[in-house]
Amino acid sequence: MVFKQLHTQWQLLADAITPLSDADYQAIHPQLNASLGQHTRHVIEILQCVLTGLDTGIVDYVNRQRDLDIEKNKTYALHLLNTLPISLPRVDRLLALCISLQNEELHTVSTTYFREVVYNTEHVVHHLALMRIALESLAAPLPEAFGVAESTLQYRTTVNG
Repeated sequence: MVFKQLHTQWQLLADAITPLSDADYQAIHPQLNASLGQHTRHVIEILQCVLTGLDTGIVDYVNRQRDLDIEKNKTYALHLLNTLPISLPRVDRLLALCISLQNEELHTVSTTYFREVVYNTEHVVHHLALMRIALESLAAPLPEAFGVAESTLQYRTTVNG
């Protein structure tokens, strides 16, 4: 289930950026102080950190590589959005999460692969909610679920019948 929710969010993102022009994908939106490409790059890189952590045993969001091609090249970003989720289903395992404390060296805390996938799901929803502002200013058609947590969608269904 945890993999399905993340995959759904990534598909919503891919569907939203597919019809955009390269200029709209790369443009800095004043409401966000960032581009849609920058937000897309960020969520992709955070998931890449988790997948790398499966190999190394350490998830390090702090010292991640920033691949500016993702924010400039929509085709490349779409390729990653469509291929990375395929490698998600794995067995849960204990990992170390690298954290940075103010004015201190990096430390690690215990986490698990599944916990980091859950974090990534919530993280993507947060970024999609921000991206929704820019996408709506471009008159992009968006489904109700874009940028809305699964629990909120379920709650709305319960309240609204």
